[in-house]
Amino acid sequence: TDPLPASVKQNDPATFTLTFRDADGDRIRSSVMNLRTPSGDVSKINGRNVSNDTASGVDVTFDAKMSEPGQYTATFVVSSSDGDVTFPAQGQAPYQFTVENLPIKIGIFVGGLIVGL
Repeated sequence: TDPLPASVKQNDPATFTLTFRDADGDRIRSSVMNLRTPSGDVSKINGRNVSNDTASGVDVTFDAKMSEPGQYTATFVVSSSDGDVTFPAQGQAPYQFTVENLPIKIGIFVGGLIVGL
């Protein structure tokens, strides 16, 4: 699977995909993305998967649309009969990404260009 994105655009749909493997092929019971916004709000986004061939590896996809620009963090939890698997693992820093506000980014670029001239 492609690596998780480092940045996404504000109000654009974003897809986050992880591959889940279970050595004995247990089916996925649930999958959740715990998403924390820059202002500290937390939401849970349910994942989806197209197959349950977990012995070979199943892509679990989470779709989100972020309206608040800034730094977000997320953890992903996939559950099977063996228990929960968390990414990043317990004790590790959560996954981080930035939601960019394109008009502000263009304004900063144009402002810098004018100052540079």
